[in-house]
Amino acid sequence: MFISAMATLSQGGLGVFISGLAILFMGLALIRMSGSWMIAAALLTVPYTYMAGGWSGLPLVIRLLPLAQLLAAYFMEKEETLIVWLFSLLPLLTLCYSIYDILIKQDVFRALN
Repeated sequence: MFISAMATLSQGGLGVFISGLAILFMGLALIRMSGSWMIAAALLTVPYTYMAGGWSGLPLVIRLLPLAQLLAAYFMEKEETLIVWLFSLLPLLTLCYSIYDILIKQDVFRALN
């Protein structure tokens, strides 16, 4: 049940919407230096990182990216701007790749024709 819910939230039009919303929330968090926006972005990042990640090797790093966002939220409260940007860079790039992955590699546009 959990895995099917994560698969639904990380693919298709809903996956693009959730990943886009996570990017928007991360942008708001980085501009306003608000930890609550970053926590919301971390929660929205979970479906894609869970499905794209694994339990060993490099996929483990992908699966743990929401923790990097939570660490960024923690350092936002400590007002450590450089550390916040360092912890936010990889999740932001992964979310941008997730939109590319969903739109191009999963061929979402074929369903629209």
